Amino acid sequence: MSKPDIPPRRVAPAVVRYGLSVFSVALSLAATYLLQPYVFRTPLFFLSIMVNTWVGGTGPGLLAVLLSTVSVSVVLNPQGAVATRFHDVPSLVAFLVSALLVGSWSAARRRTEEALRRVRDELETKVQERTADLSRSNERLRSEIAERERAHAEREQLLMREQAAHAEAIAAQQRFADLVNSVEGIVWEADAETFVFSFVSEQAQRILGYPTERWLYEPTFWKDHLHPDDRGWAIEFCLHATAGKRNHDCEYRMIAADGRSVWLRDIVTVVVEGDRATKLRGVMIDITGRKQAEEVLREQANLRSAPCRTSSRRPSSPHRSKRSRRSCSARAAGRGSSSTPSAMGRRSWWRAGGRCSGTRRATPWRS
Repeated sequence: MSKPDIPPRRVAPAVVRYGLSVFSVALSLAATYLLQPYVFRTPLFFLSIMVNTWVGGTGPGLLAVLLSTVSVSVVLNPQGAVATRFHDVPSLVAFLVSALLVGSWSAARRRTEEALRRVRDELETKVQERTADLSRSNERLRSEIAERERAHAEREQLLMREQAAHAEAIAAQQRFADLVNSVEGIVWEADAETFVFSFVSEQAQRILGYPTERWLYEPTFWKDHLHPDDRGWAIEFCLHATAGKRNHDCEYRMIAADGRSVWLRDIVTVVVEGDRATKLRGVMIDITGRKQAEEVLREQANLRSAPCRTSSRRPSSPHRSKRSRRSCSARAAGRGSSSTPSAMGRRSWWRAGGRCSGTRRATPWRS
């Protein structure tokens, strides 16, 4: 904002102003004295009075009036005495009136200039205050802009880190899925109360032929596809073991999509939260090949033991019966030595009617 074009008024010292009044009147006297035959006696004095009154103020103006009156009445008087001619009276009155008028004008001008100066000073003060306020506002605005830029940069960095963490989580999830799907078995997770599956690995479709969506979206899929001979005891055993919060494993049959009976060994872990079983997690391993091998071994054992039972029913000589008993005993001993404890245990296990075990104790789940 431009300042008003009012130059500051310089007030000259009193000695200079009054000295200028005396000098100007003296100069007017000298000029009038030299030009007396050609000009009037008052014009130059009149000019000196107005200049001194305008420049110096009322005091120097009145001094110029007094000196001009003395000069016209005494110095320029031809008789050399104090006398005033009649035609000089208007000039003298004009001196006084002009001095008073010019003095009042000068005073008004000075008052106006002083008022304008005060207004200008107040305006400059307000402008300075407003400029300071604007400077502070600009500084705050720059600080806010810098803070916002820093916040934006931090948000960008946080977003980049979040995207990187998300990508890493997706990659880890994919690696986990690949690892789970590479297991030679059906990795699964289900609700402990309803047995509804929440996760099933892709091996389920390879082993049983059903798409994984059916496992997840059919609430009774597992119960419906158990072998009819195994459905009752398998469900009852799993319910009992889960209620007791015991980890367990079972061997049962399920019906595949093509109608085959598939033997599965189901190793189950019970997840306990707050002294309550909430989840079941396990792996179903295809043991159909092992069961078929065991069946073949049992059939071969039955075929080998058949001659012994036949010979025991035939009458024979004592020596022949003794040799037959030793041969059958040897073959039985050979079969016994070739049978593994686990196979013998499973045979006794089948004879006892048991199909599952649940001796492992479930450990509380730590999230």
